Parts: sequence; C-alpha cells; structure tokens
Amino acid sequence: MRTNKKNIESYPAYDVLIPAYNARATIGTLIEKLGTLSYPPEKICIVDDGSTDGMLQGHISKTVKIIRRAKNGGKGLALKEGFTWFLMHSDNPFLCCMDADLQHDPDEIKNFLQQLAQDSSKKTVIGARNFKWSQMPAHRIVSNRLTSWIVGLVAGFPVQDSQCGFRFIHRYILKNIHLNEHGFQLESEFFFRLAELNLRPEFVNISTIYTEHGSHIGHFRDTARFIKLIFREIRRKWFIQEK
Repeated sequence: MRTNKKNIESYPAYDVLIPAYNARATIGTLIEKLGTLSYPPEKICIVDDGSTDGMLQGHISKTVKIIRRAKNGGKGLALKEGFTWFLMHSDNPFLCCMDADLQHDPDEIKNFLQQLAQDSSKKTVIGARNFKWSQMPAHRIVSNRLTSWIVGLVAGFPVQDSQCGFRFIHRYILKNIHLNEHGFQLESEFFFRLAELNLRPEFVNISTIYTEHGSHIGHFRDTARFIKLIFREIRRKWFIQEK
C-alpha cells in the first residue's frame, strides 16, 4: 500500500527502544528493517540485558545507541533504563517499544503513526494481536485473554492485549509515571500507573507473529509475579479509597 506523502508529513517524530537478551539471530534484521521504513525512527536504543551471545557485534552506528548491562536484570529493568535514556537524550514526543525477536513487524509502525497523526497529545497506543487458535498457541491465548481481562478490571478500563510489548508512549507519560517492576510484569503495571494519571491507552491491530526464537518468559515464575502484582494493586486501590 502506497503511503500518502501528506500523511507522512503529519506523523510525529519518534525513537525506538528495544530491550534485548541473547537476540543475536534477530537483532540485525530488526535494525535493518527499521532503517528502510518510509518514516524511520530518528534514533534506536538497544538495552542489552546481560546477553552472552555477542548479539551486537557489527551493529553499532550513529543512529543506534547501545546500553549494556553487565548482568541480566529482566525486561522491565531494561525498559526503564531505555525510558531514562529517551528522556535525557531525545526531544521527540514518542518512544516506540519493540521486542527484539521479530514478533513485531516494523512495517506496522505506520499503523501506530496513522492513529497518532489524528491526535498525538499525551497518548499511548498499544498493539493488539488477534487471539485466534490458528495464529497463537492455545496456552498463549488463554494466558493473554485472562491477564488482559484481569488487568483491565483492576485498571478500570478495557485492555485488549496487556502483554504486547509493541507500544508508542508519549514522553509526558514517561516523565510522570513511576514503575516498580523489573520483569515482564512491568508491561502490566504500566496500565495501573496510566490510570493514576487519568489516562487510557488506545489500541491498534497488529499481526500475530510467532517465531522459532521463542520467549524468555518463565511460565510459573512470571505467573507468580503477575499474581503478586495484582494483589498489590488491589491493596493499593483499597488503601487510596479508604484515605
């Protein structure tokens, strides 16, 4: 589909943040695809979360900033380091978060930008995958639907896909949000902190892509952490209401 030049001129400027751990097989392809977009990011920040596979060899350039962590600390911690970098080193209104495993198609960044071109003030736009049996493993569908419903119930607004890491976040939100989680649960916690700012996310449909590179989510460990997060948020809401 041909992109209208007038529409491109109305797109907001953005940078890309990629938290990555042992993503040698995919990171180079992702960087290359981002560079060939019709409206590419101004900068790309990769937070190497203690990788041991030498994934970033040969991928350093003027547009790619690499933050190396000596020890693996979790996706949430990597994201927070990227948020800090963005606020300190960029004036662009939006930060696009993407996973390193090619489960997010860079070509679909235009879907986010088209939505933001209509109104880009203080917005978060999050990718929403199609939960179909033919496109996603059954256990993933159950997990995503259940966690999205729970997160939406606690946050106070509908959440289509709580676990999707493909997100455009306005810098106002990143300046005013206070996130505590260090693991994958940070992406769920984000909705609770957004609610505290009296803001709601918007969603845009994206492709459901599963690759052979797999996920670093530990099912039992991260499920337990998610449950703890939910109970903490429920207690937090009760405490605020009682005050």
